[in-house]
Amino acid sequence: MKIIHCADIHLGSKMETNLSKEKAKIRKEEIFDAFNKMIEYASSNNIKHIIISGDLIDSKNVSSTVKNKVLKIFNKHSDINFYYLEGNHDAHVLDLTDIPSNLFVFNSEFKKYVIDDICIGGICSNNTKDINFDNDKYNILLLHGNVVKYNSNEKDDIYLPNYNGLNINYFALGHIHKNEVINVSKESVAVYSGCLEGRGFDEAGSKGFYVLDINDKKLVNLEFVNSPIRSINIVNVDISSAVDSDDILKNIKNKLNSYSKNDLFKVILTGEYELEVQKNTQRITEKLNEEYYFVKIEDQSKLKINYKDYENDISLLGEFVRTVLDKQDLSEGERNKILEYGIKALKNEDL
Repeated sequence: MKIIHCADIHLGSKMETNLSKEKAKIRKEEIFDAFNKMIEYASSNNIKHIIISGDLIDSKNVSSTVKNKVLKIFNKHSDINFYYLEGNHDAHVLDLTDIPSNLFVFNSEFKKYVIDDICIGGICSNNTKDINFDNDKYNILLLHGNVVKYNSNEKDDIYLPNYNGLNINYFALGHIHKNEVINVSKESVAVYSGCLEGRGFDEAGSKGFYVLDINDKKLVNLEFVNSPIRSINIVNVDISSAVDSDDILKNIKNKLNSYSKNDLFKVILTGEYELEVQKNTQRITEKLNEEYYFVKIEDQSKLKINYKDYENDISLLGEFVRTVLDKQDLSEGERNKILEYGIKALKNEDL
């Protein structure tokens, strides 16, 4: 039997960080598109069970339109069973008197559902005393929280040794938005599926869901399906050899050539550049956003200058350089900017 494990979809998320109002609206819909895409994958591959390990919905304050849209998806796919654990973002959001017959909700009390020789259970806490699985099943436990190295009383912390002896074969985890497999023992594995669609540059990388293939009470295969609508990418570009803004733009485009123009990018400029280089990151950003869906630039490049040349310089320029270097409350980026603009101004060069 095959089962899909996903988590942290955050339907209804506003997606307003970095994006314009128009693109934020598009991205909000694309979160739903990613959820529907996963369900269509299940239908196409005859998968009848989907686990959602928390934070299906982004907030308790989402509109009734979002809630109704979610319920419509469940009702549309009545041939698929959804096992939904409430997370820290969406606790009690779907408190309904008329729950779809194919939606099984886990909350603060442990529940379990048996499908042939597989048992799916879940609880919205790290309380282990009520968890009871039979040892003659392949047992899946839905949890939402942080796996920690040391025992903790924090409600969102999961200390895996506390679950020893409870006959758990697969911990279906949510809360961390990056996919990860943690080997617990020969018979047990803990898995974060990550989110289906990255919402910001802190959620770059592969996004999707896991497919469990269970046969004869054993996990015979675990496959990650990378399936975002748009990928979020962080790309480093060394501008050490660039001579002007057009050259920097060319270097960036060369680096982005292997990506889709429909993706989102944070381009980090690195390396050292000569004082004579005209570097207009605003213009470069505008040019890139004419061609790509979204690009932002973070400039971590450094001005190439030998500060020792100014240690004994008695000119105004030498005094300026020494003063800036002595400022301990400046970040490296701030110091570089001040030095660059100050030196150019004192040498009567264009800023």
